[in-house]
Amino acid sequence: RAWTMRRGAMAAPFTTRWKRAITIPTTGKWTCATSRSAISMRATSLSWSLNDNALLVALRNQYVQVFKYNSSKGAHYISQIIETTHTTVEKVTGALSRMATCGSDYAVNIYYYNLSTGNYTFNQVLSVGAFGCSAL
Repeated sequence: RAWTMRRGAMAAPFTTRWKRAITIPTTGKWTCATSRSAISMRATSLSWSLNDNALLVALRNQYVQVFKYNSSKGAHYISQIIETTHTTVEKVTGALSRMATCGSDYAVNIYYYNLSTGNYTFNQVLSVGAFGCSAL
């Protein structure tokens, strides 16, 4: 299981018999950021993006969930669910205004953050061949 920490918040994927979610502590108490649109899949990779204001969560299927931080409420919320071209998203990594995913197909998808829409948009695919997801 992967743990990641930024801005005083720590996130980790966890699985129980009843639900799968991302746990994010906020303002001294733990909150569970979850949604019925979570596709009921386990997280495979976590990464922070957008100056640590967004948590990117790669799921075992072809989706990436984006949790953004709402400073007025002091909590994270699901702002976007991205369907990638991968069968399985093995790794996600974020930077200031872009993110990349790598999957079992040995391709890296690159997404740019669109300031107008407030969402990530697909940009290009890179084939990484034998390097696999270690390229990220």
